[in-house]
Amino acid sequence: MQHPPQELIRRLERVLTPKEMEAWLEGWQQSLAAGAEPPPIPTWGLPSPSPNRNI
Repeated sequence: MQHPPQELIRRLERVLTPKEMEAWLEGWQQSLAAGAEPPPIPTWGLPSPSPNRNI
């Protein structure tokens, strides 16, 4: 089973709840198993280059 890079895991742990983290990892592994692109990295809570906070 493949795992996302450790640095990515650390970044995600800062912004995701354990439950969200679990769901994201599950989706990530399912995508890889299906030969699909890994799901996008959640970016909420991360410093954004854009000053526009509301999405």
